[in-house]
Amino acid sequence: MVNWYRNRRAQKLLEQAMNAAQKGQYAEAAHLASAALVLQPKNAEAYQQRAMWYHLAGQDDKALTDYEQAIQISPNNAALYLERGNLKRQQGDHEGAIADYSQAIRLDPNSPEAYHARYESHLAIDQLDKAIEDLSKAIQLAPRAEYFRQRAELYLLTGKRRQALADLERAVPSLESAYLQARAAASQQADTARNQDLLALVKEAYLAALVQRAAIRQQEGDLPDALADVQAALTIDADYAPAYNIRAKISQQNGDSGAVQDFLQAIKLDPSQAAYYLNLADLYFLAGAYQQARNVFEALQKQISDDPIAQMGMIICDYALGKRREAKASWQTLAEQDARLLNREQIQAIFSNHPNIAQVALKLI
Repeated sequence: MVNWYRNRRAQKLLEQAMNAAQKGQYAEAAHLASAALVLQPKNAEAYQQRAMWYHLAGQDDKALTDYEQAIQISPNNAALYLERGNLKRQQGDHEGAIADYSQAIRLDPNSPEAYHARYESHLAIDQLDKAIEDLSKAIQLAPRAEYFRQRAELYLLTGKRRQALADLERAVPSLESAYLQARAAASQQADTARNQDLLALVKEAYLAALVQRAAIRQQEGDLPDALADVQAALTIDADYAPAYNIRAKISQQNGDSGAVQDFLQAIKLDPSQAAYYLNLADLYFLAGAYQQARNVFEALQKQISDDPIAQMGMIICDYALGKRREAKASWQTLAEQDARLLNREQIQAIFSNHPNIAQVALKLI
């Protein structure tokens, strides 16, 4: 009878904790779960729930302790390792997260979520081959459009444009359908907040896929289809900076005069992206407008004061403007802080997409 009462009381407390959590009262939820654990100290699910609420309340150390307790009670529960891995990843402990994800996979080898989570940590520490391997396994288990889009990003990072394009061809139609469905749901009155959140997520994924595909098509010389993707993105969001950046590249490749304005618009919409400044500066370099290119790098330095590209760019422009002795001296001084500046291969890698700037940079070595 006593055990029956304790169990029933503990269950009631956990129900109250769930209700509190649904209202955003995470500290209260954790408090109620603590009371339940006094009655049921071997309840792994209660530790798991309290860990989540501690995390949402900003008490990650307590959350990790609770996950450890839950795992000791239920060591074959893959979800516990997955959740603890997610928490470690959010804290920047990617090695620890990978260890937890790997254990989750051993316990449940058919979990696409575990492979996808491990991909996130591999990507964060630049283990791109392992990230692609995990994402490919996740796709095999659950061929979701967003997984294809993310793998396309990895293929682009590793120079595999054709594989990236193939993945995007799979992703874009599904993301378009998901976007249209989410937009229709968000237009309804019921559950508007949740639908709006879903719409924002799906919209971002769809826009990213369109612009990624446009970028590949532009690099492959398929400019009409690239422009069609960009226009589709801008129809959805007229303030989507990456679309203007790619449209500028298409215009530049076509020899159109609109490239400068589109690069400027991309910078205006998202001034934190150094690549946009670099693209514009490279365009000015091609036209021999070195002072205008220097102005672009000055603007980048004002926006991101510690960006080495801005400092390098201004020195490169000074050299192109005829201030060769001063530029070489400044380059040597900067090289004392960054040895890459004295390595031809490193310079070519830094400016791999900006040959006009790279050509002058190599003269400074």
